[in-house]
Amino acid sequence: MKDNSNSELQTLREQLHRSEERLRDFATVTDGWLFETDAQNRFIWMSENVEKIVGVKAEWHYGKTREEISSQSEEIPGWNEHLQTLRRHEPFSDFVFPRKGPDRTQWLTVSGTPVFDKTGSFAGYRGKGSDITRQVVAENEAQAARRMLANAVESLNELFVLWDAADRIVICNQKFREINAAFIKFCEPGTSFESHIRAGLRAGAYPDALDREEEWYAERLALHQAAGEPLEIMRQEGQWILLNEQRLPDGATVTVSTDISRLKSVEQIKDELVSTVSHELRTPLTAIMGALRLINSGRLGDLPPEIKKLAKISENNSQRLADLVNDLLDLNKLASGKMEFDVAMVDVSSLVSQSLEINAPYADSFDIDLTFLEPETQWKILADESRLLQVLTNLISNACKFSSAKSKIVVSTAKRDSFLRISVQDWGKGIPTGFHDKIFTRFSQVDASDNRLTKGTGLGLSICQSIIEKLGGNIGFESATGEGSTFWFEIPLI
Repeated sequence: MKDNSNSELQTLREQLHRSEERLRDFATVTDGWLFETDAQNRFIWMSENVEKIVGVKAEWHYGKTREEISSQSEEIPGWNEHLQTLRRHEPFSDFVFPRKGPDRTQWLTVSGTPVFDKTGSFAGYRGKGSDITRQVVAENEAQAARRMLANAVESLNELFVLWDAADRIVICNQKFREINAAFIKFCEPGTSFESHIRAGLRAGAYPDALDREEEWYAERLALHQAAGEPLEIMRQEGQWILLNEQRLPDGATVTVSTDISRLKSVEQIKDELVSTVSHELRTPLTAIMGALRLINSGRLGDLPPEIKKLAKISENNSQRLADLVNDLLDLNKLASGKMEFDVAMVDVSSLVSQSLEINAPYADSFDIDLTFLEPETQWKILADESRLLQVLTNLISNACKFSSAKSKIVVSTAKRDSFLRISVQDWGKGIPTGFHDKIFTRFSQVDASDNRLTKGTGLGLSICQSIIEKLGGNIGFESATGEGSTFWFEIPLI
């Protein structure tokens, strides 16, 4: 019987030894350390790897409370609440506190569960601890970065708002909040783009949306999702903003808006001035040109050669001034979006034939032959016939000015992908390479010794470009000095 008792005792000892080894192994491989306290919350045991983490042997802690080993404990957030938890013998989790060493401050986190003996009396705590210094430092740096970003955003003169990948507000500045003061609660972080815009519609913040709110919202949403094209938006009380949006790699969207109300006011004054001056010039110009044409026709009798020469120069300059007035009015309409387009089905062959007929007298004055290469397919496009006629007439008249006598100008059509291209080709002097980038710039003209090349206003090609782009097309050219030029424009096919 005694042998059996000894055997059982030996077995129990071996089991206890294995349990102790198991506990040491677990304590060693964990990233933190394990601890145990007595009923007075004094440490009575710690795993050995605490020394690697805090730089002090486990035995140093024995007999001390956490309050005794934590410097400036009263300054630690939540410290008093933690002490109350210990006194109530309640479990605690992830309590964070600093521990200052000779050369650094560590941030530690501890969790513990109370232990009670067989009688139900409190016996202490068992728990674990770990070093979270890197995490705390990273969080502090992130908070500092967020504060820096917030300060930078607030310092901007522009309206700023950042939307996350789910299109919710992350951050915005005071200027953004000010312009949206009527629905300020929809400027808070977490507000969706749809909620923000619809709140603005209800508040009347977008005058252009009046009586077409859903259509306006759909257009605004499409532009927001496309992110890239600048957008001018009229706000309440006549304020104008230029809105720019950019998509970030993570799917977030940055919206930066500039107040352009003053610029819009200046533009309006300029437009009114151009319109007023142009219309005021038209009336006397019409009378002057009519009188000069009558004089130059000879119906009022023959003029002395010198007077006749001066009268012809005056008529030409009057015509040039009239052309300039018309071009300025067209530019003004295009820039302000007030040029009307009467879009309908256009027979391309008929369009080209009309333009050749209109330009025939002008071409004859330069002894130039106009030719149309009739296509096998009778193309029809959806466009404004009068505006296309204006563009084509301008291209043909330009080709006449830059072509030599006895030469020809060829107009042709061709399908290019989903576009129909109309080309005007000449075999004149061509356009110098250095002037290619300026060809569609306002008031740009190729230098030439022949004064007939300077009769234009320098606005024609710029107007042509604007008209074609308004019709959803493209315009361009190919040219080399001494080899002629081919100007073309493309209109989408149906």
